[in-house]
Amino acid sequence: VMSPPAPIAATVTKTDVKCFSERGGSITVSGTTGGSGNYTYELWEVGGAQIYGAQTSTTFTGLDAREYNVKIVDGWNCDLTIPVTIDEPQEIKVTASIVSPTTCLQTQATIQVTATGGSGGYQYQLGGTTTYTTSNLFTLPPGTYEFYVQDVNYCKSAASNKVEVVAVQTVSLTVNTADAFVKCNGEATARITFSATGG
Repeated sequence: VMSPPAPIAATVTKTDVKCFSERGGSITVSGTTGGSGNYTYELWEVGGAQIYGAQTSTTFTGLDAREYNVKIVDGWNCDLTIPVTIDEPQEIKVTASIVSPTTCLQTQATIQVTATGGSGGYQYQLGGTTTYTTSNLFTLPPGTYEFYVQDVNYCKSAASNKVEVVAVQTVSLTVNTADAFVKCNGEATARITFSATGG
């Protein structure tokens, strides 16, 4: 009488997706024992379709974030199913706002770029340039600007809004001296008027 084989056992490791909504996750099976040998490996979406058909390779690559089942089948068609979840970071969301506007004496505005999500370690880029900086403050003259952020995994995202820096208009002063004279000695009848625009 032959003894039944030991149950199939294995270790499963995973690599999560680095950037939101991208592929790049992987699952690796190692140390498979038990059963009759001659193992094949399948990958299924939980509650869904087969992602990888039966293969002798123990690695599944190019995976997006979701729940999977790794199915190990031996030569006698005995099987073991191991659940694995591939995770992903949150989406990087970026906003930009003016924290110090232009004034009569200050011709440039300071813009602050704020990011959330991703994996941290943010770097910031002004649209139209090729370099990133660790500072999230930009001092810029009048114009319309776009900004971008990348995290420590080089996942990139654009700011959800553009920022317009508006120059302060020069104050124009008009003086009216048409009535700037005293009609009679000792009277205070002279009048000077001013009108201003801009600013």
